[in-house]
Amino acid sequence: MRKTIWGRNIYAIGNNSKAAHFFGISIIKTKTLAFILTGLLCGVSGFLLVSRLNTASATYGNDTALDAITAVLLGGTSLSGGEGSIFKTFQGILLLGVLSNAMIVLNITPYLQQVIKGLLLIIVVTIDSYYVKINKFK
Repeated sequence: MRKTIWGRNIYAIGNNSKAAHFFGISIIKTKTLAFILTGLLCGVSGFLLVSRLNTASATYGNDTALDAITAVLLGGTSLSGGEGSIFKTFQGILLLGVLSNAMIVLNITPYLQQVIKGLLLIIVVTIDSYYVKINKFK
């Protein structure tokens, strides 16, 4: 992301979209391409999930949004934008995977697992907003 023009444009838009516009970055085009790429990758992942399970249902993947957001935020990506990397996101995914595996080994019920992941998400969002507030005053 940091080594390509499009990746740097995404970082610039996430950090300050008005400044990115003044630098000549087409915000609408960049956001549209990002959403198209996201939709394409979501479709591919849905196809892979269906092919792996040999069946399809509208309820598959209901909890994946919570896991994805938690893993990305655990990796250090800021909700305010402009920060984050793929390597750190991968570290967040690994950490959440280890946590999920540990909860399965400890026979924690799936409902309680979702509660624990939700609490972890609340903690990470609170810490992120605290750091954003601190950096705003510097």
